[in-house]
Amino acid sequence: MTETDALVLIAELAVGLIAAAGIVTAVGGRERDYTLIDRMRIISLVTFAAIPLATSLFSIVLITGTVQPPLLWSLASCAQILMMVAHTAWGQRKAREFASDTKSRVSRANVAVLMALSLVCLSLLLYNAILLGAFWPVVGVCSYYILVSVWLVLRLVLEST
Repeated sequence: MTETDALVLIAELAVGLIAAAGIVTAVGGRERDYTLIDRMRIISLVTFAAIPLATSLFSIVLITGTVQPPLLWSLASCAQILMMVAHTAWGQRKAREFASDTKSRVSRANVAVLMALSLVCLSLLLYNAILLGAFWPVVGVCSYYILVSVWLVLRLVLEST
């Protein structure tokens, strides 16, 4: 599998997860309005899937250009770092909004685990952007975001039944 094939696969998975979020939202079987935490989970699902989508599309554009691989993966890592920081800032702001929710203890534990894993991913991307310039850290972090998106879809589906 070439680098382009892997990036296209990541983009397809991300689009599928975003579509799953739409299906869960539209056909969720709920007769009431979504709570604040449910809305945040749906938005988080879309953003967690959008980061690998944007990263893979950005990397595909760079591959088709004249950028050489070490610089290409450093640029892709930098773009992914910017998206992660923006997503984390949004998540911190939203976390304060639902802190008084009844499920906040469980949600805080989930957020703490996700934040710890995100810090590991951020460190890996910084190392890749500055020194390494390799393909695998970009794909590894994209895979992390895809797995978190799958977890969020499963939570939404299981809680809507």
